Amino acid sequence: MDVDLLKDALDCLQQAEQLSSEVDPELEAITCQHLGKIWYLGFRNLEKAKKHYTGCIRLASTLAKDFTKEQWFKTASIHLQEIRQKILELDPEY
Repeated sequence: MDVDLLKDALDCLQQAEQLSSEVDPELEAITCQHLGKIWYLGFRNLEKAKKHYTGCIRLASTLAKDFTKEQWFKTASIHLQEIRQKILELDPEY
């Protein structure tokens, strides 16, 4: 993977996250999911991916809509479970 492209994507998504936080919480949650995906699949950084996926799911749970059938929510949930499992495998006392 091209690290420069990943960094550019992170920059764009972080800006989108900041802008959407004041306007559209659902869009902010989706943006958090995309940030988590880049950290998880692109950079293989479990801690940063976990932070964004957790934020995504927490934010979605505060909204008055069921997102469990949305692909972005499913991806965040699945990846968060995988990350938690990997962290436990690396450090059982975590």
